[in-house]
Amino acid sequence: MNGQSDFFSGRQIGNYRIVAPLAQGGFGMVYQGQHIYLTRRVVAIKIMRQTLGESEQAQFLREAELLERLQHPHILTVLDAGFFQGQPYMITPLMTGGSLRQRLKHPLSPTQALQYIRQIGQALYYAHQQKMIHRDLKPENIFLADEETALLADFGITSLLSTQSYVATSIAGTPAYMAPEQFRGEVSPQSDQYALACILYELLTGRKVFEATDFISMGFKHTTEPPTPPRTLNTTIPLHLEQAILKALAKNRHDRFAHIAAFLAALEQPEPTIHIQPADSVYPVAASPKDDPAFKAGEHLYAEEEYAEALQAFTQVLSRHPRFPDAWIGKGKTLQELERYEEALNAFDKALLFDPEHASAWFHKGLLFAELKRFEEAVHAYNAALRLHPSDALCWYHKANALFYMDRFEEALRSAEEALRFNPDHALSWNTRGSVLYCLQRYEEAIAAYEEAIRLKPSYSYAWNGKGQALNKLGRYEAALQAYEEAIRLKPSYTYAWNGKGEVLFSLNRYEEALQACAETLRLDPAQASIWNIKGDAFLALERYEEALQAYNETLRLDPRNATVWHRKGLLVLKLQRYEEALQAYNEALRLDPQNATVWQQKGLFLLKLRQYGEALQAYNEALRLNPHSASAWYQKGLLFVQINRIEEAKTAFEQALQLQPDHVNARMSLDALLS
Repeated sequence: MNGQSDFFSGRQIGNYRIVAPLAQGGFGMVYQGQHIYLTRRVVAIKIMRQTLGESEQAQFLREAELLERLQHPHILTVLDAGFFQGQPYMITPLMTGGSLRQRLKHPLSPTQALQYIRQIGQALYYAHQQKMIHRDLKPENIFLADEETALLADFGITSLLSTQSYVATSIAGTPAYMAPEQFRGEVSPQSDQYALACILYELLTGRKVFEATDFISMGFKHTTEPPTPPRTLNTTIPLHLEQAILKALAKNRHDRFAHIAAFLAALEQPEPTIHIQPADSVYPVAASPKDDPAFKAGEHLYAEEEYAEALQAFTQVLSRHPRFPDAWIGKGKTLQELERYEEALNAFDKALLFDPEHASAWFHKGLLFAELKRFEEAVHAYNAALRLHPSDALCWYHKANALFYMDRFEEALRSAEEALRFNPDHALSWNTRGSVLYCLQRYEEAIAAYEEAIRLKPSYSYAWNGKGQALNKLGRYEAALQAYEEAIRLKPSYTYAWNGKGEVLFSLNRYEEALQACAETLRLDPAQASIWNIKGDAFLALERYEEALQAYNETLRLDPRNATVWHRKGLLVLKLQRYEEALQAYNEALRLDPQNATVWQQKGLFLLKLRQYGEALQAYNEALRLNPHSASAWYQKGLLFVQINRIEEAKTAFEQALQLQPDHVNARMSLDALLS
């Protein structure tokens, strides 16, 4: 990295701080960044070298806005863009799987190569429909989220299509992957198709279509020389793949496929020209896929939850009609129910291969990603479905849930409101709205949303539980208790409702009843760390210290990084005069949460009682550094100074305590005693 990259290290750009350099090239530098508030969000920050003029800056922002609109599961999202000291930057999610170039250490199997090409092809087809061309497609611009998922990036030199089928532009791109017309300054969607074929050629053979030492020579080869047929380099490549690749590599763009989707379809195994019914077929052959009795049987069997039989039916349909998207969707849904997730994902991808505009395929792909807790990909899939069917209330609802689980609460709220705009009687959307508002600490609004969900569906135990949580936060404990008890009546095994009931009973000082609720929760789920914590608090309030200690220890076994429980354990073992354990507990609490002024102060008081004055003074100094407005900490520090006969410093500490809290009786008495 050069001096300029060092200049950016550690600096803040927008809400992101630059953490480390990742790469540099002719365009500029790429850094790893971290959100200063949402610290789990790690990103890639690309900073261009050049400083732009006013008109160029406006053009850059227009292009960034267009790129931000590209919402597709296989396009790397643009999170932010702007200027830092005049230099343009763009922020995207950080892909830890590296680029496709790094994956290309040797030829890939046709199965693996086609998986990546399908995904990138679908992304390109979507971009082309948005009137955008990539122009610089190459393995370096394809990133891997994991071994199975590719994302297209770096639309930095995209061209916007006019109503023409091609546009004239400046020559740009990477020569090894440029279509012949690009060397003449022309570009079209078929140019991206040509580049995609170049990449597939390289994935299957381990060699570029053409090799040359300079731009002119490379351009000459692309425009005049026929490519070496890939099967001469790798005999395992199926014939239909070779034929599709060579067609996409035609010199004249009009001789290539009409669009990317047609190219992708040609890469699949060709459909037999004669269909022979298998000997073990259960259903007769129909001319139309939708009229196929096997397809209708598959849908019926799926609805009846007879998934093994449904899978057999959908498979039989596809043996006759391998390009029928609805059958692939049915197969994918069935495989998902059978928990064969990778096969299900492949089935949904097949449906989208044959119909990239199939909203239902995108929707069910989103549901699958959500079940796998791959929420970012789920949101992308839902966005693709909503682009096609923007009034789909159910899709808005599921998008809201995915955003909720990603802690993107404002976006989740907007999606929940869209769901309710299109279907105001959907109780589940009201419940999701309530959950989002609860997380935004808008508790009164959350209660209103939960009540609407309950009005629409009185037996909705989740809404009753949510209402209980919001009431609890507002200190309306009796009403919260009623809501939790209704949730439990509707669903006696509802662990979270039992947990909430125990917490509310504790807040009402009904400790014995709280312990009974804890016991029921732990019967249902012994690994609930939070309920062990409540149980410990209840035992502590009842002065049953040994039982409280056992409960706190169990909490920490399940959740060893809970600083609050380590703190409480410290207070408890101090009561039991087990000083070494108390010190260990305080130290662990501070290791996990070193910014907790209260724990530093209590550690100081504990050390003061043990007459370990030097360490106690260090603890008080740290407590007051973190919270200089704590009158009690100044008072205790004054007591320490009295103990070690540093009277003037003791007076100053007591005076500071009184300045912060004039009615602090003990500080006043201590200061008067020193002044008398």
